[in-house]
Amino acid sequence: MSRLSFKKSIALGICCALISSGAVMAMPKDSLMDKIMKPSKGIGIQVNDQWLQTDAEPFMENNSTLIPLRGVLEKLGAKVEWHPEQKLVVISAENIRIELIVGKDTVKVIRNINGTPKEELLKLDTPAKMSKNRTFIPGRFVAQTLGAKVEWDKNLRAMIIHTNKNDGVIHVEKTIKYEIVEKEVLEENEELAKWYQNYHKKEGFHLISDKQWQYVLIAAGEKPTGGYSITVDSITEVTPGTAYVHATLHSPGKEDMVTQALTYPSTLVRFHKGNINKVQGDLSGVKQDNDESEKKAVQEVVLEFGNTLQMVSLLAPEDVVKKSMEENYKPFVSSALLEKWQKDIEAAPGRLTSSPYPDHIEILSIEKLSEYSYKVKGEIVEVTAMDKLSGGFTAKQPIMLIIKNINNTWLIDEVSFDKNIETDAIMYKNTQYGFSFSLPDTWEGYTIITDQWEGISIKGSKAGKKVEGGPMLSIRHPQWTDQNPRQDIPVMIFTLAQWNALQKEEFSVGAAPILPKELGRNEKYVFALPARYNFAFLTGYEEVEAILENNAFQIIK
Repeated sequence: MSRLSFKKSIALGICCALISSGAVMAMPKDSLMDKIMKPSKGIGIQVNDQWLQTDAEPFMENNSTLIPLRGVLEKLGAKVEWHPEQKLVVISAENIRIELIVGKDTVKVIRNINGTPKEELLKLDTPAKMSKNRTFIPGRFVAQTLGAKVEWDKNLRAMIIHTNKNDGVIHVEKTIKYEIVEKEVLEENEELAKWYQNYHKKEGFHLISDKQWQYVLIAAGEKPTGGYSITVDSITEVTPGTAYVHATLHSPGKEDMVTQALTYPSTLVRFHKGNINKVQGDLSGVKQDNDESEKKAVQEVVLEFGNTLQMVSLLAPEDVVKKSMEENYKPFVSSALLEKWQKDIEAAPGRLTSSPYPDHIEILSIEKLSEYSYKVKGEIVEVTAMDKLSGGFTAKQPIMLIIKNINNTWLIDEVSFDKNIETDAIMYKNTQYGFSFSLPDTWEGYTIITDQWEGISIKGSKAGKKVEGGPMLSIRHPQWTDQNPRQDIPVMIFTLAQWNALQKEEFSVGAAPILPKELGRNEKYVFALPARYNFAFLTGYEEVEAILENNAFQIIK
């Protein structure tokens, strides 16, 4: 070996040694070695001032950073499981479990509160996804749910994560002691009593504070009967300065004796403010029946009703028909619908000929419209005696039924026999900004509520001050009232410059640590859905979710 080549080998060896040792040495922040370790082109991830090298590169989608399943969460003290059969990701840390399904825009978060599991179902702006046979998850959401602080460095194009502990293990929640506010406290505090009267009928979490106490009013809104109650399961400090209230709405059972009048269940609690500056919460409903058992009950009502159709001969004398309806239909239909049919026999279902005759109803779909109503689409199957033997049918007639919970009993309240049950959708068009919304026919008579969104600076000398603003239009259901508000469809309108500034976190438009979800854009504007717009779970929120999932929003020119 020549002397020159020997010197080159020594120099190369020293460089390799420096780079190799730099991967494990503790280097100061913003050091040269930090810059070496950060990926030069792609998106970087830094945890507690250390750059991470992942075997799959993070990427952006819908303004969210998707990170590889392995390599990052372990640094946050979390355990990661992958169940390929269900495409299920399970992330576990102390007192918390996160379950995501690839391609699904909801996530289940289970927290262990004083030994009791508390489950939440939250919406994701961007779901987990597969790319090149690797699983990627929404990094900001998962890290913040685990209790970490997450920032975006636009210069380095990097997600910066800091945990609450030097060892990287995240301790998620701290219990906050609270007390139920009794009637005597309200009577002694005129301002508090007035505030309570203004808000205890409005569904949601309502806040007021004084120098010592933070008051939280949890209200369930209007309920059809008595027998409802709210319990507070726990109040915890999920992150420094943020309290989370876990509450449960208990519904009466079918056999319970309850007051037959509208009620407004609520409960008021308070705790010492301390360093708490933000309060969030969830009100979950513990019912005698969950959605699946409700659907089963609705299904049974429709099927049993279908079996009675052949028992009511509509060609019999009027008094006989009315009596037959009373005997056969009364257990399955509301008193109002029964009265309507008895007054107008031609509008009622039943048997018109000896053969073929209506044998049963085949259910095609069951859709939940609200907490107290379902829509069922199906077909009345008409058969002859020969059809019964062969298993065939003569004809099928479309039918649509609205089933409502009336006095804790599921009853048919509306029936339609139209050949074309699917009516034309209602279209809201906004030519000023250039978009449209396709709405179900039940939204006929909607109103448009005009409001303004505000952008609050979160950095620099203007932190906490309004620096941006723009229009927000809400489509309101025709059945919305002050006493029983329903879920609106809100649309925030940004200029392109405002939207880009929002993505760079130059300002914030809400308390939730999640950006608005883009619905669409044209050459002038970006249209977005506010983050956690449905946090109060108002009547009709599930219908609004279904409308949004069906691509109802469109750009028009």
